[in-house]
Amino acid sequence: MFDFSDFFVVFLVLTLLPIVSGFYSVLVSTMLVPIYPAVLAGGTLKGKGSLVGVVLGFTISYTVFTLALNTIIYAIYLQGEVLRYVAIVLTALFGLVMIFANRLKIKIPANDFAKGLIYGLLIGFIWSTWVGPFMPQLDYYAPKSVDFYLTCLTLMFGLGASLFILILAYLVQKITELTKLSPAKITVVRQILGSSMMLIALAIALHWISIPRREEFVHPEPYVPLHELFDLKKTDIKR
Repeated sequence: MFDFSDFFVVFLVLTLLPIVSGFYSVLVSTMLVPIYPAVLAGGTLKGKGSLVGVVLGFTISYTVFTLALNTIIYAIYLQGEVLRYVAIVLTALFGLVMIFANRLKIKIPANDFAKGLIYGLLIGFIWSTWVGPFMPQLDYYAPKSVDFYLTCLTLMFGLGASLFILILAYLVQKITELTKLSPAKITVVRQILGSSMMLIALAIALHWISIPRREEFVHPEPYVPLHELFDLKKTDIKR
């Protein structure tokens, strides 16, 4: 018979703790530094629907690509340093696009939510290449393949991080509304933030800024699956 106390523990570990962990991690560490300018630029998008789209897009993108990268890393034994350089290049390219977005004549959806969703998907993807595969909970609490536990942990961690992003973007949006910045000035702000993003990528490449990596975490050995930590069977969880 299923014990509701066990259910509460699983609910706590799979939802509340990862959300708090995600919010706290980006608040006190350098994890969000690579995409800080992009997050702030997200606040220059008009409409409350755009912020909802950014949060939703970021959470979905981070979860999907983190799970994919985590699988690839263990499948082909991809070195963390290789992915680090890929992340640096993607960050610099995104900053470059932010600078020349107007000249590139990129078609942007008129709907505020769709606009924010696409933007959130992009920054979520970039952030996943930085910290997604290197989060300690992916090594300890879940197996080296995608399953129910890993998906829940990653999704909730991304949601926690996106809540912090929502606060930053909302503050920027309020500032732009209060100052009544013209479209031309908003473009300049985005170009400055894009330049900052490229400089951050360069600083990380030169090791002037340190981003947490897998080898910096210490994990308990041997590996113990999440359901075994609480002496639960998968059949019990399904019930």
